[in-house]
Amino acid sequence: MQVSKTRYALLVRLAWELRGAPVTSLLVVPGHGEAVLWVLGRGGRKEAVLAVPRPDRWRILWRGAELDAASVPEAARADRGGGRGMTEVGEATGEPVVLGRITLPGFRRSVAHARMFLRDLLPCGHPVMDDLVMVGSETVCNAVTHTASGRPGGRVTVALIADRGAYRLEVTDDGAGGARPRLRDEEGGEGGRGMRIVDALARRWGYREDGDRTVVWAEFAGR
Repeated sequence: MQVSKTRYALLVRLAWELRGAPVTSLLVVPGHGEAVLWVLGRGGRKEAVLAVPRPDRWRILWRGAELDAASVPEAARADRGGGRGMTEVGEATGEPVVLGRITLPGFRRSVAHARMFLRDLLPCGHPVMDDLVMVGSETVCNAVTHTASGRPGGRVTVALIADRGAYRLEVTDDGAGGARPRLRDEEGGEGGRGMRIVDALARRWGYREDGDRTVVWAEFAGR
């Protein structure tokens, strides 16, 4: 996946403008995913400043509000890290916001890359951090082990989305000849140990078909 040059340039400019505000900002480009500008808020909490395209122009999403880029430094100076957090972005806009997406080769080592990618996207110390990263790890491992993603040229895509006050993790594999993930009592298989972990840790989960590919999703509380 190619990083949007427009998004990256906008966030670089925004990080430069935030120099005069009493906050600490960090621009992160996770692997081949989209850039995210993190702002260190009150109590050390990380808040994401997102740039999203709209029909007329690019807009900034921060603290549950949709802003012009020029108004973010003023908001930071007026309130040192207070306000609503990034987990409420989906609530404020009424539509899902992709926090990050990365496509990895279908190798076992991609499981570790997926874990690091997800940790970079979540606020430090967030209560769902460990559960979400574990589910991401197990789902990517299943994709590489039990689907065509693990064959030569295979790939697996990991995305994290903020939607109506919740996080939704999506892992897309290359399909398994029509077989879909399901829970089973016995060990092994895509519906074995990995899917039982997903079922135990996620608030809810499921899958949808995307042509020959399968998108496995899992939802977690945003707070």
